[in-house]
Amino acid sequence: MSGSTSNESVIATLKPSILAGVGSLIVGLLLASIGTYYLVHVAVYLYGFLISLHIPGSSIILNRSCAIITVWVICLIIPICKIIGLATTKFDITPRRVYYYHGVLNRRVDQLEIARIRDLSTSEPLLLRLFGLGNLILLTADRTHPRQLIPGIRDVHGMRERVHDLSVAERQRTGYQEMENTTEATA
Repeated sequence: MSGSTSNESVIATLKPSILAGVGSLIVGLLLASIGTYYLVHVAVYLYGFLISLHIPGSSIILNRSCAIITVWVICLIIPICKIIGLATTKFDITPRRVYYYHGVLNRRVDQLEIARIRDLSTSEPLLLRLFGLGNLILLTADRTHPRQLIPGIRDVHGMRERVHDLSVAERQRTGYQEMENTTEATA
């Protein structure tokens, strides 16, 4: 358990599934495949054009393997970074706060007061739903995190109800009230 949650009991620890990044990985693979196909065909025509112009050294101008590797790296760098980011993310839910641990090289911890959660919703994209996963979305009165997404978690509906119950209990305990249509609150 981390030092920031040492005086609070952790009710749930949520680690996003890397399956939440599989959709972007599939798109990256498709783009890389299409890019490779067109790159090979354009390279053949360009190579033929350069030969027809009798440009000296045209046989070494095109290095297809380097071009193909470049296309694959460009198309897959963002999905791979997203998956690594998901693998290094964790949420700890306590009766009073939600702690959000994230970062690959530099670790950052953010916290959200559970009483400041205004609304909860879930989304279940097809790919996640196939694996029994979903996204929990916290809409809050917090200025730095007005919308907090917890991606790729199991039993998303059950977790939504648990967080809702914790939020209601904490609001009652502290007497927290929000002014309608404002970001101000009274405690």
